[in-house]
Amino acid sequence: MQRALSESNLDWDALVLVGFGKGGGIALNALVNKLLPKPVAGIILFSPIVVFPHRRRMRQPKQGQEDQAKLFTFWGRPADPSTPDSYCNLLAQKLESFQEELQYTPEIIPDGEHVFDKKSIAALTKAISSCI
Repeated sequence: MQRALSESNLDWDALVLVGFGKGGGIALNALVNKLLPKPVAGIILFSPIVVFPHRRRMRQPKQGQEDQAKLFTFWGRPADPSTPDSYCNLLAQKLESFQEELQYTPEIIPDGEHVFDKKSIAALTKAISSCI
């Protein structure tokens, strides 16, 4: 990723990570475990799936990464059986507990399903404008 940013003459603060489902879980893991070398402009997740969300802990920020990360989650409701309400609520509670490290914004996509469709693209466009 660093190479692609360098070739485009960009730095990490111009990057918005976006993930769907398990890819969203991977992006969230990179955020909470401080695996990114520098802060990014934002992270936008659609129906992120993580293992054992109640066990997640935020690692201490790396030197120079004390700023809050912008994190958006989008959930399809009420039709997404992949991420039931109990799971969404548990993950949201955990993310809200990281309020010193995150600017967390949970969103609902009405009548959304576990797909990345036109509704998701509209939500993504709105969230990206909040990140840059």
